[in-house]
Amino acid sequence: MEKPANGKPANEEDNLEEPEEVPKNCEPGASRETMLIAFGSIEEMVEQEMDSSFTEKNVPGSTTSTISEIQDGMQECAVNSEDEGESLVEDAPVPDCESTVTTEASNKTEEVANQDEASTPPEEECWNSMEWRSQKKHIFILSKAGKPVYSRHGNEDKLATIFGVMQALVSFVETNQGDVIRSIHAGDSHFVFLVKDHVILVSVSKTGESVPQLVLQLMYVYNQIVSVLTKTQLTRIYEQRRNYDLRRLLAGAERLLDSLLDLTEREPAFLLGAIRCLPLASTVRDQISNTISSMCCKIKNLVFAILLANNQLITLVRMKKYIIHPLDLHLIFNLVNSSESFKTAESWTPICLPKFDASGYLHGHVSYLADDCQACLLLLTVDRDAFFTLSEAKQKISERLRRNNCLEAINQSVCSEGLTIEQVGVPELRHFLYKAISTAQFTSPALQVPYHTKESAERLMSQYQALHHRLHSPTRPLKLLFYQLETDAMLGWVTSGFELYAAFEPLVTKLNAINAVNKLLRWMKKEEDRLFILQIEPVSSNFKMFLTRSEYDRGVNTFSPEGRLFQVEYAIEAIKLGSTAIGISTAEGIVLAVEKRITSPLMEPSTIKKIVEVDKHIGCAVSGLIADSRTLIDKARVEAQHHWFVYNEKMSVESVAQAVSNLAIQFGDTDDDSGSSMSRPFGVAMLFAGCDEKGPQLFHMDPSGTYIQFDAKAIGSGSEGAQQQLQEVYHKGMTLQEAITHALTILKQVMEEKLNSTNVELVTVTKDRLFHMFAKEEVEEVIKNIA
Repeated sequence: MEKPANGKPANEEDNLEEPEEVPKNCEPGASRETMLIAFGSIEEMVEQEMDSSFTEKNVPGSTTSTISEIQDGMQECAVNSEDEGESLVEDAPVPDCESTVTTEASNKTEEVANQDEASTPPEEECWNSMEWRSQKKHIFILSKAGKPVYSRHGNEDKLATIFGVMQALVSFVETNQGDVIRSIHAGDSHFVFLVKDHVILVSVSKTGESVPQLVLQLMYVYNQIVSVLTKTQLTRIYEQRRNYDLRRLLAGAERLLDSLLDLTEREPAFLLGAIRCLPLASTVRDQISNTISSMCCKIKNLVFAILLANNQLITLVRMKKYIIHPLDLHLIFNLVNSSESFKTAESWTPICLPKFDASGYLHGHVSYLADDCQACLLLLTVDRDAFFTLSEAKQKISERLRRNNCLEAINQSVCSEGLTIEQVGVPELRHFLYKAISTAQFTSPALQVPYHTKESAERLMSQYQALHHRLHSPTRPLKLLFYQLETDAMLGWVTSGFELYAAFEPLVTKLNAINAVNKLLRWMKKEEDRLFILQIEPVSSNFKMFLTRSEYDRGVNTFSPEGRLFQVEYAIEAIKLGSTAIGISTAEGIVLAVEKRITSPLMEPSTIKKIVEVDKHIGCAVSGLIADSRTLIDKARVEAQHHWFVYNEKMSVESVAQAVSNLAIQFGDTDDDSGSSMSRPFGVAMLFAGCDEKGPQLFHMDPSGTYIQFDAKAIGSGSEGAQQQLQEVYHKGMTLQEAITHALTILKQVMEEKLNSTNVELVTVTKDRLFHMFAKEEVEEVIKNIA
């Protein structure tokens, strides 16, 4: 896994400096609301699972039962309710569903005890079968006593010898070394172990997947078992009889395990720890969410309402305070995907969500919305007697969605190709995976040529796994990685807000790939309402008294509970749509180069001003809203002239930047007549360039009022790719002429239009010539030299 399949990286030391990140919560798919439980990399989660000292009690909140907490809360609400004459317990006792199942398990334990002890080994082993040995991956589950539980290939009873060897290896390491066995490597074969309290899970693989990725699959398998039995029942069974044959309780669950393993190998959702959403217009999705919320608002013991189709989430309505983990949603997807019976009748199914509460069951009403609709609705509650109430709610939901044509919209989205690479409009790009970390959601296009065959799709998935492992390697994690293979060029980019994995044509250069993903990010930002779920409806109207995201949005000086000013973040986001501007500081002076967007042939290019003179020794490049920039430029000019008249000296570049930043933060909802404050943040970023007593100075200021000195800085829509190139080419000894060449070269790479003298502005600020705007002929001469 350390080397990509089918080739070696073009640059093995391609651990590039992290590029200028998209502002937090402004990347595509970001949300200020907590959608799903977002967690770190799978390597961190796997390390916890494999750590012998890690126990469930180390997880905050895992020592108490979440389900019991909800039940207690519902009972308390019922007791205090004036409309209800008696409590839930008095009206309809809610027995402990877990204890009922456990009692049945205990009875079964006593009945089969003698049979277990008298069981005999099979007459022949099958591990010598060529068909069995030709499999690239095997998954085994056995008890700590060595009892077979599950084998992905072959009959467990005919693999007794292998199960015995695996149990002996685990026991030997634990007994003699006081440690836990993690993995064994022999050639291209990996033997990976996940040792839990009462069961042992083993993966034997020749697929090239990394150890953390194989452990992740074993984690899913273990959690699938817990989802069927609950952790409490599993513990109680083996505490009563260590030699118990767990297959008796898992009879029929083999299809869940088989289906889950198939999904983990072909679905990127498991690798990314994220959920794919069904592409829908935001108006349709909101209408679906509002319908479910309104129809379920009086069902106080409903915890989650989940609507999905084709392994994609349509919407999620939840009880405030309780959030679902992506791993639990994956298990729900697998349950629906592997159960055809849900399509023919309403089902009442106990479902344990291990990350939500591994100790007990939620009760799920599971059914498809209609015979002619491919969407499945799950209503999960703590009340085991709520079947008819939920069935009635489901019927009302289905009827209203049909009247509003939502069922038709769902079917159209499911039956269509969904997101295709052609829609993105980036010719070099073949495929990508994009994960929004804050919402634990991801999106990717459909597999098309050249990944339309089974073999090519498996190869692409293998390359994504290799790229993911190298970026998240525990020993040497990377932020940005690019390498070229014989069949593809691969790029991976990990930031605090998103993860992006992309496949390109094999001859694409690193710079072209970075520019391509920047275009991709801009496109996804425009389409995020369709590709992602950005807001979760509460399951009860009682919770709507709390502030929602939109209410925090309206208050420009109101902090959210997370400590954010959303309007400032939106202003920073607006700059990402502006023209690209580049500034480079050298010992001789400063260079400013800015893209001028000519959106119509009828426009007069000379009237578009992206770089302005503040004083004879200071220039300023802007990106964002031009109207806002004029106000700030006027402020800078007034301050510079005032300083000259009062002190008879030129104002320093830093002082000008500070004066403008003071105005930038003077926004709010005040009603005074001073006229000095804005009702919202300024949607503009600025680069102040000048020469003062300290020499050449370059300062960057953003809408938050923060100003920072840089040696080289890029702002605007192409800033990510431009900043990356600046980090590679800049050095302290750079001459002014080199800076001019680099600035226009980088601008040429990130601009969507062909670089010419009419769509770019170029300025230098030096001690000798002070502020100098390049004439059209001078710009043409520079462009000719870099062509």
